[in-house]
Amino acid sequence: MLRLALPLAFLGVPGCVLYADLGGVVAGPSFSRGVNCRYSLTIPTTSAALLNFDVFTQATVFGAPTPTSQVTSDGIRGTIASR
Repeated sequence: MLRLALPLAFLGVPGCVLYADLGGVVAGPSFSRGVNCRYSLTIPTTSAALLNFDVFTQATVFGAPTPTSQVTSDGIRGTIASR
């Protein structure tokens, strides 16, 4: 279960919810194809300390055809594991 569920209506984005906290914001390029968007995050494989570490992620799209020009994705939770 995700740790956070903050409705963003108070920011003028009704229907959008913040599921991941902003403690580790990673901004980077994304590639859009219609309604789908893809981005990647490189995780070092040399650090044993990251094994079994929970990762929470969520995306925000700016420039969307909404009154505030933004929308958010659902939240995703993952666990770093070795292969």
